[in-house]
Amino acid sequence: DFKKYKSFIIRNSGGDFKRTHFRDAFMTQLAAPTGIAIQAYQPAVVFLNGEYWGIQNLREKISEHYLKSNFGVDKDNVDILRHNGVARHGTSRNYKKLLAFLRNQDMTKDETVAELRTFMDVEDFIRYNIAETYSDNRDAGGNIRYWRERNDSAKWRWVFYDLDLGLGNDRPNGYKHNTVKKFTTAHAEAWPDPAWSTFIIRSLLKNEKLQTQYINTFADHLNTVYKEETAEALLDKMKANVSDEMQFHVKRWGTSYENWEHHIEIVRECIQKRPGYLRQFIQEKFDL
Repeated sequence: DFKKYKSFIIRNSGGDFKRTHFRDAFMTQLAAPTGIAIQAYQPAVVFLNGEYWGIQNLREKISEHYLKSNFGVDKDNVDILRHNGVARHGTSRNYKKLLAFLRNQDMTKDETVAELRTFMDVEDFIRYNIAETYSDNRDAGGNIRYWRERNDSAKWRWVFYDLDLGLGNDRPNGYKHNTVKKFTTAHAEAWPDPAWSTFIIRSLLKNEKLQTQYINTFADHLNTVYKEETAEALLDKMKANVSDEMQFHVKRWGTSYENWEHHIEIVRECIQKRPGYLRQFIQEKFDL
């Protein structure tokens, strides 16, 4: 929607290259109605020095300029972090205070949660975590971006991005994967889901009211934005948008149109079957 960009990304779809070529964009656009931060998407035909380079995906670059455009914040006064508190812009001091609060305070108490809400957007994080869980993102523990404006009333919020390894990529039956359990459990593994990456959601779920909020929000999203028919309609729309050009793109990169359609059908099966499995996983996790 913006007419001017300080910078942007021309992306080859990462781990989804030579597959659907828009897994990441599909998942972020699907989750957009939940209100979580995403990168805008526009496929483009790219030429480098006159040489055809196929379809590349124009995406917003997650930076202080992105935050200024999308959230109206002061670009010179924001903290943007990645991974386990690594500062991309600004500092991680305030985020370390957030982690210390979750470690040292009694999260079962509602008054603790009320204080937490003054410097963390709890609703935003729950929506973000649900989006990661739905997508079966096998890189969720590593590729994390979060931010806050640097003032006394600001709250930490998250950016949903880099979903190339979700929705059945390298694992066609990924819709069966119990990420409800995986993303709410402490693991000793270094990757993809180390203990630090699940620490915040595990802390929130200690509180009974937040647990109910998590369950109800998940149910609402499964019945609306992640509803099978809604997801399929978006998949078909995004497929049609690049279908004509894809015959030239696959020739450029040594694959086939049939292979492209095959991987889209893997995504289709995932979005058709995923909600049913997730309802089962939620029931098991919370003994419903």
